Amino acid sequence: MEDYQIKIKQFEKDALTEFKSGNTENAIVLFKNAWDVLPEPKTDKPESYLIANSLVFALNKVEKYEEALEWQKNLSKVL
Repeated sequence: MEDYQIKIKQFEKDALTEFKSGNTENAIVLFKNAWDVLPEPKTDKPESYLIANSLVFALNKVEKYEEALEWQKNLSKVL
C-alpha cells in the first residue's frame, strides 16, 4: 500500500466516525482532505470514486446542493 493510500484510509475512517456521530461538517472536511491527498490525476485512482461519492452524500445531507453538484461532476469523471 502506498503512503497516500494509508493517509486516505485514515481520513476516511475518521470521516465515517464523524458522520456517524452527526458531525457531518467535520466529515466533509475530512473527505476533502482525503481528496487532496490523492496524487494527480485524481480521477484515475480507485479511491477517488468513494471519496467523491461520500462527499456528494454528506453535502446533500447538510443541504449544500451546489457544492454537491460540483462533486457529482468529479464523480462522473471517475465513471
